[in-house]
Amino acid sequence: MRAVVVGSSSDTAQQITDQLAANGAQVVGINKDPYDRPALTASVTADMSDPEQAVDAFSQAARILGGIDGVVTGLAFQRGGKLHQTSAERWRAVRTGTLDATFFTLQAAIPHLRQSSSVVAISSVNATVAHPGNSAYATAKGGVTTMMRQAALEYAPRGIRFNVVAPAFIERDENLPDDVAAGYPMGRIVTAAEVAAATCFLLSPAASGITGVVLPVDAGLSIASPSAFLREGMRTRWLEDD
Repeated sequence: MRAVVVGSSSDTAQQITDQLAANGAQVVGINKDPYDRPALTASVTADMSDPEQAVDAFSQAARILGGIDGVVTGLAFQRGGKLHQTSAERWRAVRTGTLDATFFTLQAAIPHLRQSSSVVAISSVNATVAHPGNSAYATAKGGVTTMMRQAALEYAPRGIRFNVVAPAFIERDENLPDDVAAGYPMGRIVTAAEVAAATCFLLSPAASGITGVVLPVDAGLSIASPSAFLREGMRTRWLEDD
């Protein structure tokens, strides 16, 4: 496989790169700031919220690889705040770094994709599960998820697949409360390696019949009843039930 990983410096993207390379893939990383990693065949620097830079970055990647079979994009700019507290500047920054950058990534990538190519976007469980104080980010990730489903429909006749991996908190996240794992049905949060494994599966021929799906990798968070976690007594009884 000849793959491009966009936003290649994040912990999850590093895991994706390493797992792809371990399975024999050639991987070009695209990152806003200069970045390299032993598993990368090459690294390209580009701001993917700029459509011209996005087009140039994918042209470079295609030349380096001799074609592109798979694309992973995990672009995100996260800033918290309730809806009425989110400034126009913050709203635009989150939208630009998350939704716009993903849009321009897909626009730049699609002309290089052929039959059996696959695209995976790393979205978030916040795209479908509301979380207080996350208005701009959740909205942007919701847009990414919808965009990928739209692309899956539009390019299915060409044999190009588009899927989404939707994690919740990932183990490497900093500043998480000590008891955050208690809010998850599996009693833990997922690792970057687990998110990467799901991503690599969706990229692979093993998922050749799968397109337009949103795959939660969230230790069960998205299937839990919100009331079970908002009501402390109910949550405690459920977690302690043998």
